[in-house]
Amino acid sequence: MKIAHVLRRLSLDHWGGIEQEVRHLAKAQREAGHDVRVFATDALGGEPRSTLDGVPVFRFPCVYPWWPMTAATKAALDRKGGNPFAPAMERELRAWRPDVVHCHSMGRLAQLCV
Repeated sequence: MKIAHVLRRLSLDHWGGIEQEVRHLAKAQREAGHDVRVFATDALGGEPRSTLDGVPVFRFPCVYPWWPMTAATKAALDRKGGNPFAPAMERELRAWRPDVVHCHSMGRLAQLCV
């Protein structure tokens, strides 16, 4: 089974509860024989393609729908409470065609998953 985990950010330098949940759940699903991938925005950095405990992680550029936006405001939204658009993530999810999409976010990313 192809399983996609979608979250707003995945940063090992700013680790939180959702990141830990996704890490352990995705690892257990992979060990059970499923094809698991993590999809996140590039909020707070990270390589576009990497792995976490053997699970592929894909990070996509994101934007916030405000203009003008200072770098400080974007950084604050990346850290907490941002509601980004990630069009490239949507394209990649559609192309991969997972059987299950587990969304760990609200707002625009949850709409993207629907």
